[in-house]
Amino acid sequence: MKKAITESQLVIPTLMLLAESNGYLTTKTIKQELKRRLNLHVRDEKSYNGRKTTRFENTVGNLISHKTLEKFVKYGTDSKGKTTMAINRFGRKKIYDTMLGKV
Repeated sequence: MKKAITESQLVIPTLMLLAESNGYLTTKTIKQELKRRLNLHVRDEKSYNGRKTTRFENTVGNLISHKTLEKFVKYGTDSKGKTTMAINRFGRKKIYDTMLGKV
């Protein structure tokens, strides 16, 4: 039985998205793109604890707010003051090592 997506399961897909972008992405863009690319469980699509966001959106937000990606990305700010992220060399190495089965 497929389970809802966890924060740790989002690390590589998020890093791959950032690597493909060749620039900085906002949290909103990351949420939208990951949602479009991943096969979500029905539980991920439901409202989370009465909030306006879904469980998936909350999990992606936690990935960022918990600084799970901190050593793999560099942070910036867009013209509207929103936090943005871009992959760094450690993030690229994480993808490489994962694809080679070193992790």
